[in-house]
Amino acid sequence: MERDVSAGQRRIFSRAKNQFIGGRGFTEAEVNGARKLAIVNQTFVRKYLTNENPIGRQVRIAQLAEFEDAVKEPTFEIIGLVADAKTGDCKIRPSRRFGYRTR
Repeated sequence: MERDVSAGQRRIFSRAKNQFIGGRGFTEAEVNGARKLAIVNQTFVRKYLTNENPIGRQVRIAQLAEFEDAVKEPTFEIIGLVADAKTGDCKIRPSRRFGYRTR
């Protein structure tokens, strides 16, 4: 039986002042599996996907291949969308966020 860990993720995103507005979080099987999945925020969508529905889209983050602990073939399927949230100074605009799971 596959347990959905989305409720826990929603609490984590809630504490970080991020609210899910589309899609879903990762399931336990996905966390332990090999699928490359992502949850993005609204600013990421506006900047890179021209405000299109991101759910199901594939994105390639080439910089991840350059990390010391490199991600081979850094292409991810977007499964969730969270609202932008202010972090730190209220005068600073939200930055693009990209959360991912890979094995």
